[in-house]
Amino acid sequence: MGDDRMVAMFSGPELRGGGPGPFVERCDPDVVVGHGLGDLAALAAADVIDRDDAVELSRVREQLIARANADQAGGLLCVIAGPADDAARHIAALSGARIARQDSPRRVVLAGSHEQLAHARHAAEELYVSVADVDACAALHSTAMAGAARCFAYALSAVRFRDATRIVYSTVTAAPMRDPRAELAAGLCMPVRWRQTISVLSAAGARFVEAGSSRALGDLVQETLAGPALAPPTELLPTR
Repeated sequence: MGDDRMVAMFSGPELRGGGPGPFVERCDPDVVVGHGLGDLAALAAADVIDRDDAVELSRVREQLIARANADQAGGLLCVIAGPADDAARHIAALSGARIARQDSPRRVVLAGSHEQLAHARHAAEELYVSVADVDACAALHSTAMAGAARCFAYALSAVRFRDATRIVYSTVTAAPMRDPRAELAAGLCMPVRWRQTISVLSAAGARFVEAGSSRALGDLVQETLAGPALAPPTELLPTR
């Protein structure tokens, strides 16, 4: 595998305005990958779904998350350590929170109720571990979103999905998407394996470019590539 495979990364705001189309035309990536809501932008960039359908699905997703949060109010908390995995697991065990996102070797995000996150902050203080609040409207990527995921699967069933024009990676499986509908729904209640996905793509010789003006995903890529070695990837980048 050569070093000329380009991976375009999406976080979600790219659905606004003209959508991801102009960006994709400029950089012509071989692979697209989204973080959270960015999955919808990535699928639109690969012509799997229409941009208008992606926008509507993002609206439905937001409504379902808000409804789920009304029943089980919660949020997200980022554990910052080097490495963060052990600290995050320990804090999760002490507080009842769950691993929601593995963003980089230094950043692991926990999801939980407000009470659980308060316990997590206290546990982190006792362990001398840094934490930071994450701007989130609910305990995303956790079992609190299970009902929302089922409803989202129903909404997805009404949307036309086409064969991808470029490879789309899933951060639920850290592998190419095989069932976009199922993986989009699962993304609401399953952890985001961003670090593992970037590790797999990097091991295959990929170059990364971030859509939009944000550097958030690019910063996580830099932290991942500079961090401690990860387990060998189980699946490398396939040919286009």
